[in-house]
Amino acid sequence: LVPMDFSEQATYALDQACGIAKAVDGKINLLYVHQDKKGTLAKLFSESQVELFDKAVKEKLDALARDLEKEHQIKVETELVHAKSVASKIVAKADELKSAMIVMGKGRMYDEGLEMLIIGSVTSRVIRYSKIPVISVSHKVENPELKVIMLPLDLTKETRQKVSWGVRLAKIFGARIKVVSALWDKSNPEVVNPLVAQMKQVRKFIEDAGIPVETKIVESCKEAKTMVPIMMKYIEEEGDIDLALIMTQQETDFSQFFLGSTATDFIRNCPIPVMTIVPHETGKIIWGY
Repeated sequence: LVPMDFSEQATYALDQACGIAKAVDGKINLLYVHQDKKGTLAKLFSESQVELFDKAVKEKLDALARDLEKEHQIKVETELVHAKSVASKIVAKADELKSAMIVMGKGRMYDEGLEMLIIGSVTSRVIRYSKIPVISVSHKVENPELKVIMLPLDLTKETRQKVSWGVRLAKIFGARIKVVSALWDKSNPEVVNPLVAQMKQVRKFIEDAGIPVETKIVESCKEAKTMVPIMMKYIEEEGDIDLALIMTQQETDFSQFFLGSTATDFIRNCPIPVMTIVPHETGKIIWGY
């Protein structure tokens, strides 16, 4: 499912989705959500004006779909819907269509011509509430077919799920995996020993699955407050990573899912597509809908 608002980032997300669809012989659903206005804004436009707008948008969606089908030899369907909440409608539509994943732009904001690192409110809400993986894209995609997948590793209990997803994706796309983690204090055995042991286990698990894998533990300066800047530097230095895979965090006292601060910072700063997955609620990857 690709939410489309015809922005530059939405176009980049669509490029990514086309690469995925081609690799798995899948289908793309292009969705435009027309947010119903309230109050004074609603009174500014007549019903006929709204209908004309919807017609123009749908024609543009259909033309885009025809071009994509011709260029990529994939099936593309389009839909325009009205909703009070764009994010809620995207999540509901993904569930209705039994989509395998949502691919969408990350969102941009500029201040006096300078791009600000943000996650748009719609994208943020979709990531929080989606039951399926969400790939957020902010830059032009160099390799939409995902040949190198990065797994930022930590000591959380969701690591096993993350690695399993990485293996699944690597098998689907014929990709290799790069596992990286940050080490703050190499003199502290309570930190070093568990991390090294876990890295060995992860490497063996991936190798046993027949996936080419590289592992690296990057030592960080003690001033670093999170692993995010370390991971950003690693991505820049490697130069060939097509997708970063992270897990969101679940609040134990609520049924809803929220992005942890580290996950938010990672998505906001990452120059490559990021796939976010909710732990324990991921289910299976189902392709071909």
